Amino acid sequence: MKIWEGRIPANDRRFGITYDNLAGTYREQGKLKLARETFQRALENISANFPPNHPEVSTALNNVGLAELAVGNVEVGKAYIDRSMAITAATLGKSHLSYAVSLGYLGDALKAAKDYDGARKAYRDAIDVVDAALGPNHKRTIFPLSELGRLEYSQGNFSDAVEHFRKA
Repeated sequence: MKIWEGRIPANDRRFGITYDNLAGTYREQGKLKLARETFQRALENISANFPPNHPEVSTALNNVGLAELAVGNVEVGKAYIDRSMAITAATLGKSHLSYAVSLGYLGDALKAAKDYDGARKAYRDAIDVVDAALGPNHKRTIFPLSELGRLEYSQGNFSDAVEHFRKA
């Protein structure tokens, strides 16, 4: 970012991308509060540089939502993910793979909120979207299948968990 500073305006969209990359690094280092703050800065920059229904805004909303979930702000995180899903559904459609990704994140938020039936449905819907777009048994189903398996395991539904893990 030091190279960009002074060379481009502070609100240039390249800063949003850089903030996003930096936040991801903080998240991987376990610096969750710093990651959340930096993802928020990325969202602010991206929102200022793209139309409100742009897929980049949707991605930034998902990132902030996941960061909020990571620090325990489940309802706040879910609200960001819901906003992202609305944008993706309106701009790309509910059969788009980006929508499946958001469904997986929604499943994470619902699981964190202890809405296990809602989480189960979100993960299954994500699998259905990927299956419809890419065919059954595509590698993009691994994430929602694994999350569904973890959910079933946590609920004591071991045979269902095994089935999902084996399929993944």
